Amino acid sequence: MNRFELLKMNARPLAVCAFLVLAGAAVADVKVVSLLRAPGLAGIGGPQQTITTYYKGGLVRTDAQGRTTILDTRKHTTTIIDHTSRTYSVLDTASMAKLQKETMKGMQVKVSGHVSPTKDQKSIQKKAARKYVADLNLVVSGPQLKGPQGPMKMNVKVHMDQWATTAVKANVSPDQAAGMLGQVLRGFTAIGGVGDLKREMGKIRGLPLDNQTKVTISMVPLKGKAPAGAGASQTMSVEIATQSVSEAPINPSVFKVPAGYTKTAKPMLRGRPGPGGR
Repeated sequence: MNRFELLKMNARPLAVCAFLVLAGAAVADVKVVSLLRAPGLAGIGGPQQTITTYYKGGLVRTDAQGRTTILDTRKHTTTIIDHTSRTYSVLDTASMAKLQKETMKGMQVKVSGHVSPTKDQKSIQKKAARKYVADLNLVVSGPQLKGPQGPMKMNVKVHMDQWATTAVKANVSPDQAAGMLGQVLRGFTAIGGVGDLKREMGKIRGLPLDNQTKVTISMVPLKGKAPAGAGASQTMSVEIATQSVSEAPINPSVFKVPAGYTKTAKPMLRGRPGPGGR
């Protein structure tokens, strides 16, 4: 298995973690429509897609590429709805830990990061926004990572420019938002450094809007130095552009599973979901 196949295998759980870091900054009755561009990024989908996020109290719903994800911070559950197969699954902390163990069997992941607020400000969809800069590092190792020199490890460096606004009335404090992230990430028991990352991401104040992220992946020997010409890296970019922000009341039914859908034991982890939603 080469490094990019391995990245695709792990891109979904890591991407979900990263998104929920930002979605944790929940607000009352807000709908945000964003355009995501991620050409060639494994596990995300096509070069361009629309993401719609609904916030209401402790509920966050996200629609993208044939799927809906509903985070309920009061019940400590995540519901994943597949509109193509008309199925859904509900994960709590224990079931997320089991799913994570199956998905990342034998892998060790350590994560660290730092977030800094900047003085840069701009208007996004008529909302005053501030820029935050984040640098995250992930080190992945395990029996699947092997090269000509023996065991390898994958270094993933993420640089993120995140814009957020406090112009929308917040329903959750930064401390509570960090707590939401904690409840989600507690299922990812193989990831070291989650507590530090949670505190750092808690520095982002307000509703997340535009985002530019650059991911650089490289493979290096687990021990010793890479020979000359080895360890080539690949860089991929993701951009999220806010298209609209609405503060109109949201019907509670938006956070319900559609009638006629069948409950399954666990979600289907697809690299390329079908068209239409998440």
